[in-house]
Amino acid sequence: MPGGVKHNRLSAARGGPSTSGFTLVELLVVLSILVILFGLLFAPMIASLDMVTLGQSRVRMQDSARTAMEQVRREISNAMYVFPTPIIRLPGTDGTVGTGDDRRLPNYSEIVFVSPARVNGRIVDPPAPRTDALGNILATRLRAALVDESDPVGNPYSDLNPFVLVREEGNYTWNALAGVYDFVVAGGANPMRTLLTPRADYDIPVTQSVCKTCGQVVAGYIETCTDASCGSTDIAYLHGNLQFRPERITGEVLTATNDSTLYRSRHAAWDGFDNPGSLLLQDIIGAGSPATLGFSELDPRIVVYRSTDMYVRRDSYNTADFSNIYLTWNSQAGAVQVGAVTPRRVNVTSLVAPGIGSFYPIDCSGDSYNAAGVRGGAQTSDIVPVYPTSTLPNDPAMPVAYIIDPTMGGTEPAARIVPGSVKVRAVVDGHPWTYAETTNTNQSQIGLRQFAVMLSNHNQRAEVRFNELQPPSPQVFSPTPTTFDIYIQYYFRRNYDPAFPDNDDIIKIDYSTREIMNLGLTLQRYFDPEPDPNDASVLIVPSDATQDRVSVQDQARVRNLGR
Repeated sequence: MPGGVKHNRLSAARGGPSTSGFTLVELLVVLSILVILFGLLFAPMIASLDMVTLGQSRVRMQDSARTAMEQVRREISNAMYVFPTPIIRLPGTDGTVGTGDDRRLPNYSEIVFVSPARVNGRIVDPPAPRTDALGNILATRLRAALVDESDPVGNPYSDLNPFVLVREEGNYTWNALAGVYDFVVAGGANPMRTLLTPRADYDIPVTQSVCKTCGQVVAGYIETCTDASCGSTDIAYLHGNLQFRPERITGEVLTATNDSTLYRSRHAAWDGFDNPGSLLLQDIIGAGSPATLGFSELDPRIVVYRSTDMYVRRDSYNTADFSNIYLTWNSQAGAVQVGAVTPRRVNVTSLVAPGIGSFYPIDCSGDSYNAAGVRGGAQTSDIVPVYPTSTLPNDPAMPVAYIIDPTMGGTEPAARIVPGSVKVRAVVDGHPWTYAETTNTNQSQIGLRQFAVMLSNHNQRAEVRFNELQPPSPQVFSPTPTTFDIYIQYYFRRNYDPAFPDNDDIIKIDYSTREIMNLGLTLQRYFDPEPDPNDASVLIVPSDATQDRVSVQDQARVRNLGR
């Protein structure tokens, strides 16, 4: 068997019997290599997919934010009227809302305006406000709100119920008891409510929560007041990522009219403390005496400077008053007015005809003059009678002129009388008789129903003249009246330097105007809020959260405002 012997020898020479397969170690090595290879292959792919997803999310955020901002800007620009910035009234030191020391916190995260009516998509001409079926004016409100506000317990603030930009329509009425406007959404069970930003995964987070009951303000989101003694659920939310902020004008020098009684600004529709022009600064309810503005950062700040040395005579944010100026402002017209109309009464206290050389006894706004024309006591009125110099039988029994002295004999600060502001009328048995002003100052030539004004000392005094033989008097009327009064009215102002009477004061003002609205919207990815380390009942956005957000800003000029 020589062939068989040879085969075995070859087998032995090759290392024994033949084997097949891989060992466990070999398999593990191969698998490890494959994992590394697949990891190197798919890691960039996964990162790319994440970047695509993130990019798509940012594009969606950008599209949503820009589309919403464009709609907001367009609507506000065409608004017929923009209401004052909503104010959250908070209790002051007395702890009660609705009293004079209330704090007023502006809510820039909300805006209410009236849109113009449209026909076939076009604004009607002349512009008119939108109205409902009953003819009531419709208002539009933009604000941040939860997608579903109906059930905050069963459907709380979450990624599926975030804060979104909401557009609502309804009626906006003044609540005198609360001192705020109330917005009632129109539509009943199906209110006119539209969401302008995505309803899930994105958010306009709460910056501050304000308890309307006790006034506590916390940074972050709460559902119940954190004050243990309060526990109210009446919470207002402020959103720093959503802003409808009126343009703040600072240091504007107002333009005065010729008589320096009215000062106008470049923009009207002042925000903040509303005043139709009927409230004196001295009479505003508030802290200090005289009262001040400045309860809100929206309030106009009116500063009166003396032009000769730029001395501050009045600052509406301070209680000190060195001006004695009567000052009002019209917030809608954007104007400041100084001075006051002063009506004075001259009353004939006895209508018994006086004898020759005597006069009717009169009372000039508190100063009494007897039949000899002599005042009883010191001067306390700004009206001083001027009697005829002779005592002939045909001389009048009443003053032939009256001096207007705003200083009341030097006891009051100096004032200037506005030319053309003097008015005179006699009231006889309740019936008015108006006198007309004439430029003829010769008392023998003044008409029976006329008067002339002689201004002197840089308009700081005036003499109101009548006909020297027949001034306003009970003798002019027949039969003899039972009551007889003369009313002299004039306008005075103190916004000037008495040492240099021709130098009028300068008025500068800081104000917020609703004619220009600065708009801001920041949309960000939703992050689960976490308890504040300092107060577990307050939820805040995690400080280490990746702030994936998109911000857009714009400005709207209200074209139809004031029409």
